[in-house]
Amino acid sequence: VGPGSRPLDIEKRLLEHGLENTEAAIGMAMELHNLPAKPEGPRQLTVRRVTGRQEIADFANVFASNWEPPDPAVLAFYRSAVPLLFRDKCPMTLFVGYLDGEPVAGCELFVSGKTAGLYSVCTRREFRRRGIASVMVWAAVDHARSQGIATSVLQSTTGAMGVYASLGFNACCNFAEYAPQSRSDL
Repeated sequence: VGPGSRPLDIEKRLLEHGLENTEAAIGMAMELHNLPAKPEGPRQLTVRRVTGRQEIADFANVFASNWEPPDPAVLAFYRSAVPLLFRDKCPMTLFVGYLDGEPVAGCELFVSGKTAGLYSVCTRREFRRRGIASVMVWAAVDHARSQGIATSVLQSTTGAMGVYASLGFNACCNFAEYAPQSRSDL
């Protein structure tokens, strides 16, 4: 549920139907002409735009590692998406960050019109807090800017807002996720 959700009382209706507010996110946006200089990160970090099957597998493995154990559905999804991701004019571009040749981070860039949405920004747990996510996001939005895209948007957790704000993103709205209530009596 976000600022454009309808009907206007949708949150009340979801609660009345037994769903609960399970997650909150902050919507952030940036005009790409305001993109600052590339942030510092580990010298051995390289960011590559995904162009082959192995890089897709690397991205999927990094993203799946956000769950314990790694989510096999994520791996299956990206394997099945290979033919679509390599089509001309595919609106989604994947990026993988390699530290000393090891895949450690990833993000998705999805272009619609003159707007680029950032999704699935992730860094493997053991490589966090080194500036890798900042470099990944910067590389993705710089790619969008080079393609003539004017604006980038994303949803952030409260904890990640500082990373995005340091790159020029500004909070502009809130989102809430609703899901069926967990039932211990099932």
